[in-house]
Amino acid sequence: MRTGFAIGSITDEPVDVVQRELVMLVREEGLPSKVLMKHQFTDWMLLDRDAVEDHPEVEFAIDMEGFGLPRIKVDG
Repeated sequence: MRTGFAIGSITDEPVDVVQRELVMLVREEGLPSKVLMKHQFTDWMLLDRDAVEDHPEVEFAIDMEGFGLPRIKVDG
C-alpha cells in the first residue's frame, strides 16, 4: 500500500487506554506530567473527540499540521 492512500480513524477508547498507561507511569515513577500527541488532518481521524478522558497527568494535544488548507486546520 502506498503512503497517503489509506487514512484511518480512531475512537476515544484506544486514546483513553494509552492515557491511563501514561497516568500509571507518571504516578508510579513520580514523573512530571506527559503529553500525548495525536496527529489529525481530517475531522474523522479522531472520532468521539469530546469523549476523550481528561487526566491532570496527561496533556492530550492534537497536531493539525500536514495535509490540507490552513482554513481547514484552523476550523479543526
